Amino acid sequence: MNRNMLIVRSGDELTLINPVRLNDAALSQLDALGNVRHVMRLGDFHGLDDRFYVDRYQAEFWCQARPQTYKEPVANHVISAKATAPMPNAQFFVYEAARFPEACLLLKDRQLLITTDSIQYWADWSYTTFLTRCALRLMGFKLTLLIGGPWLKRVTPQGEA
Repeated sequence: MNRNMLIVRSGDELTLINPVRLNDAALSQLDALGNVRHVMRLGDFHGLDDRFYVDRYQAEFWCQARPQTYKEPVANHVISAKATAPMPNAQFFVYEAARFPEACLLLKDRQLLITTDSIQYWADWSYTTFLTRCALRLMGFKLTLLIGGPWLKRVTPQGEA
């Protein structure tokens, strides 16, 4: 499956959301956009490349309390429903009952809801391999807006819906 990173600019400050390691040429392009000040992990199953960006830019790190999949780096800021996001007019939503931490970030001015594994919109599978497309279909994914079935199964407390 592909991985996606979002970059949000506020003035000259950049926030990397669910970062993905870039090659040197792309890092140069990132540097030209502004100063990376914040690295944010919205979903517990992501985080593989967080340490690289926190170390490279000495950035502030955001994630929920008690991460399970990637315990490092340690959060400078804990994401909660009451936390103030590092960009203006933004609000966190946290799945409080989930077994693994997951949050969404609403950028009100842009009318954009940023999610990780919970709410997904699949419009195109052309960047996936044939085998991946088959696996996606078997896992219940379709070209539509959906709640990720594997995510829902993993985060739902046992015996609950």
